[in-house]
Amino acid sequence: MDPIREQTRVAPVPPEAAPAEGAGSSPVRAGSGASFQELLAEELDLRAAAEARRHAAAPASSGAGIKLSAHAEQRLRSARVPWGPQQVARVASAVDKVAGKGGKQALVLLDDLALIVSVPNRTVITAVPGERRQENVFTQIDSAVIAS
Repeated sequence: MDPIREQTRVAPVPPEAAPAEGAGSSPVRAGSGASFQELLAEELDLRAAAEARRHAAAPASSGAGIKLSAHAEQRLRSARVPWGPQQVARVASAVDKVAGKGGKQALVLLDDLALIVSVPNRTVITAVPGERRQENVFTQIDSAVIAS
Protein backbone atom coordinates (compact mmCIF):
# COMPACT_ATOMS: atom_id res chain seq x y z
CA MET A 1 0.00 0.00 0.00
CA ASP A 2 1.03 3.58 -0.59
CA PRO A 3 2.90 4.98 2.48
CA ILE A 4 1.07 8.33 2.27
CA ARG A 5 -2.33 6.62 2.26
CA GLU A 6 -1.24 4.52 5.21
CA GLN A 7 -0.45 7.67 7.22
CA THR A 8 -3.75 9.38 6.41
CA ARG A 9 -5.88 6.34 7.04
CA VAL A 10 -8.38 6.87 9.84
CA ALA A 11 -9.08 3.99 12.13
CA PRO A 12 -12.55 3.61 13.64
CA VAL A 13 -12.88 4.83 17.21
CA PRO A 14 -14.31 2.22 19.56
CA PRO A 15 -17.43 3.34 21.46
CA GLU A 16 -16.80 4.34 25.03
CA ALA A 17 -18.47 2.56 27.85
CA ALA A 18 -21.56 4.34 29.14
CA PRO A 19 -20.80 6.33 32.28
CA ALA A 20 -21.97 4.81 35.52
CA GLU A 21 -25.21 6.15 36.91
CA GLY A 22 -24.57 9.28 38.94
CA ALA A 23 -21.02 9.67 37.66
CA GLY A 24 -19.56 13.10 38.21
CA SER A 25 -21.60 13.85 41.29
CA SER A 26 -20.98 13.13 44.90
CA PRO A 27 -22.85 10.16 46.32
CA VAL A 28 -25.99 10.81 48.32
CA ARG A 29 -26.48 8.66 51.35
CA ALA A 30 -29.96 7.74 52.50
CA GLY A 31 -30.89 9.31 55.80
CA SER A 32 -28.11 11.93 55.66
CA GLY A 33 -30.38 14.83 56.67
CA ALA A 34 -32.90 17.02 54.90
CA SER A 35 -33.91 16.24 51.36
CA PHE A 36 -33.03 18.52 48.49
CA GLN A 37 -36.64 19.67 48.25
CA GLU A 38 -36.69 20.59 51.93
CA LEU A 39 -33.42 22.51 51.64
CA LEU A 40 -34.61 24.28 48.49
CA ALA A 41 -37.93 25.23 50.09
CA GLU A 42 -36.12 26.59 53.15
CA GLU A 43 -33.74 28.66 51.01
CA LEU A 44 -36.60 30.03 48.90
CA ASP A 45 -38.52 30.97 52.06
CA LEU A 46 -35.49 32.84 53.42
CA ARG A 47 -35.02 34.71 50.15
CA ALA A 48 -38.73 35.56 49.93
CA ALA A 49 -38.69 36.94 53.49
CA ALA A 50 -35.64 39.09 52.74
CA GLU A 51 -37.22 40.33 49.51
CA ALA A 52 -40.51 41.11 51.26
CA ARG A 53 -38.67 43.09 53.89
CA ARG A 54 -36.68 44.97 51.25
CA HIS A 55 -39.80 45.82 49.24
CA ALA A 56 -42.23 46.51 52.08
CA ALA A 57 -45.62 47.64 50.87
CA ALA A 58 -46.62 51.25 51.23
CA PRO A 59 -50.02 52.37 52.50
CA ALA A 60 -52.87 52.57 50.01
CA SER A 61 -52.65 56.37 49.88
CA SER A 62 -49.12 56.26 48.47
CA GLY A 63 -48.33 55.30 44.90
CA ALA A 64 -45.30 53.13 45.61
CA GLY A 65 -43.53 51.34 48.45
CA ILE A 66 -40.23 52.06 50.09
CA LYS A 67 -37.37 49.69 49.33
CA LEU A 68 -34.33 49.02 51.49
CA SER A 69 -30.89 48.68 49.98
CA ALA A 70 -28.92 45.67 51.18
CA HIS A 71 -26.69 48.06 53.15
CA ALA A 72 -29.62 49.76 54.88
CA GLU A 73 -31.25 46.43 55.66
CA GLN A 74 -28.01 45.16 57.23
CA ARG A 75 -27.66 48.36 59.28
CA LEU A 76 -31.24 48.11 60.60
CA ARG A 77 -30.82 44.43 61.43
CA SER A 78 -27.47 44.90 63.23
CA ALA A 79 -28.88 47.81 65.28
CA ARG A 80 -32.04 45.79 66.02
CA VAL A 81 -34.20 48.64 64.78
CA PRO A 82 -37.83 47.64 64.15
CA TRP A 83 -38.87 48.09 60.52
CA GLY A 84 -42.51 47.34 59.84
CA PRO A 85 -45.58 48.73 58.10
CA GLN A 86 -45.83 51.76 60.43
CA GLN A 87 -42.24 52.85 59.77
CA VAL A 88 -42.64 52.21 56.04
CA ALA A 89 -45.82 54.31 55.95
CA ARG A 90 -44.15 57.22 57.75
CA VAL A 91 -41.09 57.14 55.49
CA ALA A 92 -43.28 56.85 52.39
CA SER A 93 -45.26 59.91 53.48
CA ALA A 94 -42.02 61.86 54.07
CA VAL A 95 -40.65 60.78 50.67
CA ASP A 96 -43.90 61.88 49.01
CA LYS A 97 -43.48 65.34 50.55
CA VAL A 98 -39.87 65.60 49.39
CA ALA A 99 -40.82 64.40 45.89
CA GLY A 100 -43.53 67.09 45.77
CA LYS A 101 -40.85 69.72 46.36
CA GLY A 102 -38.51 68.24 43.73
CA GLY A 103 -35.99 66.63 46.08
CA LYS A 104 -33.73 63.84 44.84
CA GLN A 105 -31.65 62.76 47.87
CA ALA A 106 -33.20 63.27 51.29
CA LEU A 107 -32.26 62.92 54.92
CA VAL A 108 -35.35 61.49 56.64
CA LEU A 109 -35.39 61.67 60.44
CA LEU A 110 -37.59 58.90 61.82
CA ASP A 111 -37.78 58.67 65.62
CA ASP A 112 -34.18 57.92 66.68
CA LEU A 113 -33.05 57.03 63.16
CA ALA A 114 -31.53 58.97 60.28
CA LEU A 115 -32.20 57.60 56.79
CA ILE A 116 -30.67 58.70 53.50
CA VAL A 117 -33.26 58.07 50.80
CA SER A 118 -33.08 58.18 47.01
CA VAL A 119 -36.38 59.91 46.33
CA PRO A 120 -36.84 58.97 42.63
CA ASN A 121 -36.07 55.29 43.40
CA ARG A 122 -37.94 55.36 46.73
CA THR A 123 -35.01 53.44 48.23
CA VAL A 124 -33.44 53.81 51.66
CA ILE A 125 -29.72 53.89 50.86
CA THR A 126 -28.39 53.86 54.41
CA ALA A 127 -29.66 54.00 57.97
CA VAL A 128 -27.89 55.54 60.94
CA PRO A 129 -29.24 54.66 64.40
CA GLY A 130 -29.44 57.42 67.04
CA GLU A 131 -26.32 56.51 68.99
CA ARG A 132 -24.23 56.61 65.79
CA ARG A 133 -25.64 59.94 64.52
CA GLN A 134 -23.48 62.06 66.80
CA GLU A 135 -20.99 64.18 64.89
CA ASN A 136 -21.95 62.64 61.53
CA VAL A 137 -21.98 64.82 58.46
CA PHE A 138 -24.56 63.95 55.81
CA THR A 139 -23.45 65.02 52.34
CA GLN A 140 -24.97 64.92 48.88
CA ILE A 141 -28.51 65.52 50.09
CA ASP A 142 -30.79 68.26 48.82
CA SER A 143 -33.62 67.84 51.32
CA ALA A 144 -34.29 66.99 54.94
CA VAL A 145 -37.62 66.00 56.45
CA ILE A 146 -38.83 64.82 59.84
CA ALA A 147 -41.16 61.86 59.38
CA SER A 148 -44.33 62.29 61.41
